[in-house]
Amino acid sequence: MGATGERLDIEWCKTGVEADFILLFERWSTKFANYAAELRQDPTFAQYKEKIVCINEDDAGRGFLAGCYTSLTKHNLLPRIHRAIPFLQNYNVLLKSDAVRSERTCPRYLFSFRGASLTNPIRRELFKRFASFPGAKLVCVNKSFGKHGSQDIADYVEEILQSKFVLCPAGWAPQTIRLFETMQLGRCPVIISDQWVPISGIDWRNCAVIVPEGEVRSLPKILAAREAEAAELGARARTAWEKEFGPERRFLLSVSRAIEVWREIRERPVNYDELHSSWRFYYGNKFTLGQRFKAGIARRITQFRFRDQWKHW
Repeated sequence: MGATGERLDIEWCKTGVEADFILLFERWSTKFANYAAELRQDPTFAQYKEKIVCINEDDAGRGFLAGCYTSLTKHNLLPRIHRAIPFLQNYNVLLKSDAVRSERTCPRYLFSFRGASLTNPIRRELFKRFASFPGAKLVCVNKSFGKHGSQDIADYVEEILQSKFVLCPAGWAPQTIRLFETMQLGRCPVIISDQWVPISGIDWRNCAVIVPEGEVRSLPKILAAREAEAAELGARARTAWEKEFGPERRFLLSVSRAIEVWREIRERPVNYDELHSSWRFYYGNKFTLGQRFKAGIARRITQFRFRDQWKHW
């Protein structure tokens, strides 16, 4: 098995015994600390754990297994056994094909953002500072994933096309699918996410603007200074999307990264008991008692302060 050029040389097997490695597409769910015990009790994991490599698209990626993740943070990423990957699907129905793409040369907004404010304090900061900023458009839509109507979806795409820069702040996870949708539409993403783990092999500073969360207040100044570059950055973003994140390319990239992980663990298997009980794993996933208490209080305060918006979540 191996990756060669534009294709993967893979022979599919019918049983785990025959396989060099098992590619596990993990079920979407939030995995808490007790997931380690569930894994230990799973007979397939017990038998084949040295072969298993996962692909995981959870918003709260934890890194329980060696594999490829869309949403690990810098704190819980273990570079030897984890890789960052793009989302494998187009969730926006208008972007399942390129028919909606437009070559508009004069976008009307310097920057825009349409999304929920409840998923991350940095988003609330953006709305607080720039909801009425001249030359920008920010629209707060506090609806959970999958509850957006056809007009919401159409407005979201239209606003990206009408923008020179598109804000891509962290939400539940440090990486957002908005990043890839913006690239597909040929606009420059502005990544505002200190815990974001870049997908390797992409020159991100060549096709995106990266703004530390602590510099959000300077966002208009930063983007105005780069306004003349916006069209070229957007074109480069589109080229990078075509090369790495198009419908077939993103699956090829993800499986290639899975093979990289498999080669690592084949040479040096993961001691999962040691991994799941380590302080670094607990702290990186905010599983410690103090972190859980603090997060619980923060969540209750947010739910109380924004109780009307939470009704639609």
